Amino acid sequence: MSNRRVKLSYCADIVNILNKQRFDRKHCDFVMEVNGEFIYAHKAILSAASPYFEAIFEHDVKENVEGKVQFTDAEADDLKTIIDYIYGGKIKIDEDTVQSFLFISGLLQIDCIKEQCRVNKLFQYLENCALIKGNEFLTLSFKEVKTIIEDGDLYVEFEEKAYESVFKWVKHDPAARQKLLQELMSHVLLLIDGSTDVTDNACKVYDVSSNKVFDIPLMAETREELSTVSLNGLVYAIGGSDRSTAECYERIKQHWSHIATMRVHRYDHGVCAYNGHIYVIDGCGDEALEEYNPITN
Repeated sequence: MSNRRVKLSYCADIVNILNKQRFDRKHCDFVMEVNGEFIYAHKAILSAASPYFEAIFEHDVKENVEGKVQFTDAEADDLKTIIDYIYGGKIKIDEDTVQSFLFISGLLQIDCIKEQCRVNKLFQYLENCALIKGNEFLTLSFKEVKTIIEDGDLYVEFEEKAYESVFKWVKHDPAARQKLLQELMSHVLLLIDGSTDVTDNACKVYDVSSNKVFDIPLMAETREELSTVSLNGLVYAIGGSDRSTAECYERIKQHWSHIATMRVHRYDHGVCAYNGHIYVIDGCGDEALEEYNPITN
């Protein structure tokens, strides 16, 4: 039997060499441009870590042919940190970077970073949850209250307490705070999907006049990271992870109905209603703009 010796650090040494080549721009065959800055890398490394890059390199798309891709919605330093992670396996996530890292890792489909970001967001949620339950919440400034309330990742139990807490905060100093109520309530999620104690197609509605939250019928499909918009008395639930479908809710009929399907899956996308039409913008899945006409469907 032959005597074999294995160098335990062999893999790490290879990665370190590739990383040094990246910084020296040696043998790099792909460039990422962000706000006028250029980040050089190797296609083989990027495709191994990111399904987003793998899909680009497997097809004769413009980015693959030119060996270059441009990112318009990311910060250069944050994308550099993500690429550093791809080469080195280490990343530091804090409250200042978690939202940006969550967006970039979602775009590049790097699940391990997304999971770390969600854990970080959970700790932020627990801190906010403890804060909102105490009397200290009543003494916070408008800016501090707004920062807590507009957090889109709050769980349903905290959302329902948020409605009550906003009114308590206003009543603590009504003369100065009454005028701020409308803006605060605009940041509170009125249609809640993905309840932690039911299903991912469960919804709740907040009645401003009675200051109560109540259930409405389930959506036809489960949806995570969807977007919602209201138009002509109807509520529209659009997209979500692995979803190109959309549906609308009629309050009088108390029923969800499917509408025309988008041409691609979208999540974390923007949506707005303007001049009788609904516009879906950007998001993870596609950067193109889609327009929906509710009259012609």
